[in-house]
Amino acid sequence: MLVAAAYHRRVAAWLIDATIVFGIPIAAAAILIAQSTPPGEDAGQQGTTGIGFLLVLVAPAYSAILHRYWHGQTIGKRLLRIRVVTRTGGRISLGQSFGRSYLRMAFFVAVWVPWIVDSLWPLSNLQRRSLHDFIAGTVVVAADVRGVA
Repeated sequence: MLVAAAYHRRVAAWLIDATIVFGIPIAAAAILIAQSTPPGEDAGQQGTTGIGFLLVLVAPAYSAILHRYWHGQTIGKRLLRIRVVTRTGGRISLGQSFGRSYLRMAFFVAVWVPWIVDSLWPLSNLQRRSLHDFIAGTVVVAADVRGVA
């Protein structure tokens, strides 16, 4: 029987993954921009870095690839002992994984309202599934002690 992951574990895992996927590259870009600005010039006039666009494309790939090939887990999910599986408990396909991850990013990019609704949706159902889980046919469950099925 599948045991739905606790909501607070999902949120904590997302925070860890967001720090890895967004925080580290943004901090690195800020350092590079600051170092490439000649003394006495305004760093704001350097132009765009494209990092935001890059993150929108790359961030979902992080979760999609790890969910498919690392037992349904990202680094955050592994640390919190939860994982993504199909509704029947099997490993998710690459299509499900990419669809789930890029749909989540699309919700985020769409003025945040759909992302907030998606983020809170697990509180409204017994399986604690987000909208992107329903669409992709997945569920986030408690993993065993080793973190694999």
